[in-house]
Amino acid sequence: MCADARILFVGTGVAHDMQDMQRALGVECKGYVDTGAIARTFGHKKFGLKAMSSYYGYDADKPKATQTSNWERGPLDDKQIRYGAEDAALGLWVLKCMHNERGKGSELMDWVAAFANAPSADALARRARSANVPKVVADALVDYTKEERAEAREKWVSKKVHRGKKLLSSILNGNLHPVTAASSLADCFRAPRARQTSVVWHVEQPPDKSMFKATIQIGSELAGVASATSLKAAKFEAAQTALAALRSMDREKWLTKELELVCDV
Repeated sequence: MCADARILFVGTGVAHDMQDMQRALGVECKGYVDTGAIARTFGHKKFGLKAMSSYYGYDADKPKATQTSNWERGPLDDKQIRYGAEDAALGLWVLKCMHNERGKGSELMDWVAAFANAPSADALARRARSANVPKVVADALVDYTKEERAEAREKWVSKKVHRGKKLLSSILNGNLHPVTAASSLADCFRAPRARQTSVVWHVEQPPDKSMFKATIQIGSELAGVASATSLKAAKFEAAQTALAALRSMDREKWLTKELELVCDV
């Protein structure tokens, strides 16, 4: 059965079970369907078999003591046998319930095949553009990807705002050199998995090299320009001018706005 690609094992986290069977039996396990991955794709935050059974109207009895008991010692007792049988039956029942709710217009096996051999909802999301995926599944995968990106964006912004507030406190308390502060803000405003930042320097020097002009743009609102006989002094004054405007601003609101703009680039 394990080696037959036509047979799909059904359950939550079943990929791990397949790996255990493969190691124990020395047989390549061909196919599985993870009901938890499907449930996550359709927006369920609680996606275990007990939670999904409850969602579809059945209160499954899954005692923790039986779940964590020694399953390697034989023979299995009556509680373990009942637990295992119900676990196996629930997986298929939940799968059929999900198809009835979410797979309208598609055959059960075509719908199930679109989810086969994917250990997570993220792995499933990469199939959204496959020609073999039923439209109802492809649409769900696209929606899931959008929701995941929105959640990741929100978490990233929240985390950066928390760090940014501490950084701004140090800057406004005079604990950081203005140029160092600008560099730290550049790191804070660096987009996820990208090199670009919304803190940009521009330096000019006339042909006679008598003066240096430094311009800094920090986000969409803060800017500073200064000229001096040395580049170091020009950058110091420009950064100091730009950062001074922070004192009259709602700093958390400003950080949130700038970080959201960085995410949207």
